[in-house]
Amino acid sequence: RPRSGPGSQPIRTTPEVWAQIITELVIEERFDTVNFIPEEGSGQQLGRFAAEVIPAARSTIDAST
Repeated sequence: RPRSGPGSQPIRTTPEVWAQIITELVIEERFDTVNFIPEEGSGQQLGRFAAEVIPAARSTIDAST
């Protein structure tokens, strides 16, 4: 699914760094929506994103507001 141009490459990092990226987008850039497009077609990526990344980002965002 990668498209050409800036931002076309997948971000490969730990759940903690993903949560930090999302937190910065929400707090500093005022994003209100984040779309997750898995690099692979497996449910494993979505499961980990939902179980590890989103709760960590929400916790940090809630603590800073």
